[in-house]
Amino acid sequence: MRQTNKIKIHTPKTCCHTPLTQSKTTMSFSVDDAWTMVLSKKEGTEETPLCPEVLVYKVCGEMFATLGFEDEIVRMNLKCDSERTLELRDEHEEIVPGYQMNREHWNTLVFDESLPASLVTELVGHSYELVVKSPPAKLRNPSSGGDD
Repeated sequence: MRQTNKIKIHTPKTCCHTPLTQSKTTMSFSVDDAWTMVLSKKEGTEETPLCPEVLVYKVCGEMFATLGFEDEIVRMNLKCDSERTLELRDEHEEIVPGYQMNREHWNTLVFDESLPASLVTELVGHSYELVVKSPPAKLRNPSSGGDD
């Protein structure tokens, strides 16, 4: 049963959580585009540890993005340089402090027709690179007690 929910999220056209009421052609960046982009990242994985409506994307065991569906609104959390988080929020109304995340290092992108695809592409890449360049402490220092 849980698997079915996960598949529905992957195909927003048939999902009850389809973003907004607009067609894919009027949005600069669709949920399908975001889903394809994060899954294309090398060694990236997708999980649903929180609930079926929130997809979590990880690399090196660390989260670099989430894609959530709530009240027909799609939100994507992305990690970001702390200096740049504020700049992006000032420049784009659709970028807000990270929803249920560390607001200094995470931004939430609220998907609507105004977010440029090039910006979302850049921010997904930036988030991924931040995580890849800074592996988890247990991988940096094996004596830190990690069993893996």
